[in-house]
Amino acid sequence: MAMRRDPLTSFAAIAQAVFDLAWAYSPDGLATIGHVEVRPNSRNVVPGCVSFTIDLRHSDKVLLHRMDDGLVALVDRIARQSATSVELKKFWTVEPLDFDPACVAAVRHAAEALGYSHMDIVTGPGHDAVQISKVTPTAMIFIPCEGGISHNEAEYVQPEQVTAGANVLLNAVLELART
Repeated sequence: MAMRRDPLTSFAAIAQAVFDLAWAYSPDGLATIGHVEVRPNSRNVVPGCVSFTIDLRHSDKVLLHRMDDGLVALVDRIARQSATSVELKKFWTVEPLDFDPACVAAVRHAAEALGYSHMDIVTGPGHDAVQISKVTPTAMIFIPCEGGISHNEAEYVQPEQVTAGANVLLNAVLELART
């Protein structure tokens, strides 16, 4: 074991540290390791390379940057303690965004008027609405997915939930049109 240079051990340490970092910034700090590739990916061969993605999120811009700084520090620490080389590449940063207050209020009022349960949530940076919000007032409406699974092949939404979401959208647009 002492002669091995196994990058999977570095990955395991980094993964645990990343999740610990998110917990340290809870409840709004989030971390996802959504893709892991182990090469050569054979059950009895020490991996030669492990590639993975880390997605950090926080609704507070300052705290998101602190999380990011913490990630860089923890990867550096683990790399120095490791017998493997570790390279961290940042390829995308999106600042947290507050949607238009009037649009958010209209969505909230519509849900209340229709008797639907609702809650304000923070969304991730990949939604089209984040880009649209740069040019026009924007909000988002989420509807429940079965089992809480979304952005996944297993995602399923009851037709009644789609109707409810469309009704919230209609009523929110009508409210905004009156103002």
